[in-house]
Amino acid sequence: MVVVPGALVVAICALALTIPSRPAFALGVAVVLLALSIVLAAPSLLFALVFATTYAYWRVGPNTLNMSVCDAVTLVALVAAIPYVPWRSRALRRVLIGLAFYLALIGVSLLAHPTERAIAEWFHRGVLFGGAVLIGAAVANRRETGIVLRTFVYAGALVSLSAIYESITSGFEPAYPFTMHKNLAGSLLSIAIIVLVLAPSHLVFRRTTTRALLVLLVAGLAATQSRGAALALVAVFAVHAIRSRGGRRRAPVFLLVVSLVLIVGSVVTLEDELKANPRFNAIEARVNAFDFAVNDVWLQHPLSGGGLRWFQEFGTTNAGVHDLVLAELSEVGLIGLFGLIVLLGNTTVVLLRRRSRISQMALLVFLFQILFGLTQIFWVAGTLTLTMLMVGLAIGEQPARFAGSQDAVAPATA
Repeated sequence: MVVVPGALVVAICALALTIPSRPAFALGVAVVLLALSIVLAAPSLLFALVFATTYAYWRVGPNTLNMSVCDAVTLVALVAAIPYVPWRSRALRRVLIGLAFYLALIGVSLLAHPTERAIAEWFHRGVLFGGAVLIGAAVANRRETGIVLRTFVYAGALVSLSAIYESITSGFEPAYPFTMHKNLAGSLLSIAIIVLVLAPSHLVFRRTTTRALLVLLVAGLAATQSRGAALALVAVFAVHAIRSRGGRRRAPVFLLVVSLVLIVGSVVTLEDELKANPRFNAIEARVNAFDFAVNDVWLQHPLSGGGLRWFQEFGTTNAGVHDLVLAELSEVGLIGLFGLIVLLGNTTVVLLRRRSRISQMALLVFLFQILFGLTQIFWVAGTLTLTMLMVGLAIGEQPARFAGSQDAVAPATA
């Protein structure tokens, strides 16, 4: 017990001696020591932080890694989660096997195009998907699901307030809260709405508080004018209403109103954009990107694709193709696309077999991410990180803990 504190004292003294001569090195070591102390002393705080920082897109680290704050916190939280992961869970092992299969298949593209960015992206996808699942499973295993979900919803409420204020003060232009891209903000707020609707018992809010937060989050989503997020949200709630008796009984009026508002808003903003920029608008730009990705990249390498992050060869700020299928084809070819289909299908089946409220919530969030990925970048920190954290919560929640409880739900009905 004396060894660890003694080692820390020695490290701090050595760090103090290096400050005058090597300030940058000393600062870096101090940050590492701070992160280590949080991991050892307050894992619960760190797990809550990783859910909140899914909104933090700001870049840190070297250009090669292009790491966000969300990525950095996820890596630290992954270290803290290892001792609490329910490794004996069959569901967890199945998801991880699916991920290993996918990484092995896109490894073919990595061998064909072994650039620094491709190697970094290969590891990035492993952490985005598998690392976040492990963190979520550890949180559920520690029975801290409610804490992290409340933290995420509170952060979403803050982002919504910023989005609403910016939209009103800009003449109802699309909001970029805290300089976040409107589609990133819209997707995260959509997931927060799903959490409020599907898992209110874990949030332990008063009914009036839940309703107020729901209205606030919907208003924030509308302020971002994220069409892809709005339409994906409508689609997953339609799935929920079809699969669940409770969804058909509770949701119709409110969700129908929300759906109509979001769809009408999407159509209106799209028409305004086309009129303002008939040649240089989002649709035209994406069509051109799709054409280049298919004809100039994928058709040249149909099996292995053009390589992970091939699009950044034209500039580090290039975000790539805003379509899950075409992006996967262009980057890792038919082999990688097959691996992705297996990965997504396998994870969906795992979630379908679990019957808790959290599992139903995670299923809708996962389906939302897939649908949203058809209009945006799929492999990106933030939305995908949060999605896999939710999947981890569902996997880490052991059947014995919710069987027979009020949180259990009846099997889905067609």
